[in-house]
Amino acid sequence: TYKKEVTVQELDLKARHYLHEKYNLYNPDAFGGKIQRGLIVFETSGKHSASYDLYAAEGKGADTILRIYQDNKTISSENIHIDIYLYTN
Repeated sequence: TYKKEVTVQELDLKARHYLHEKYNLYNPDAFGGKIQRGLIVFETSGKHSASYDLYAAEGKGADTILRIYQDNKTISSENIHIDIYLYTN
């Protein structure tokens, strides 16, 4: 993104979309069906800014998924670092 301040929701949704398009992350057979949990962590200038469980949304509707962003947190897009952790069973 070219914005100086961005919502964590925007970054999270872009990262999830990338993971789904590139690795088919939300398909139960992805990575041989071994991935059980995942975490996405956003950091700016070495500070932990926000993190979300990649598989925690209960339900199938967009309204269910969007509930995790109720705080509408914004962070600086300068020097941002995104870590993605995938855990096997």
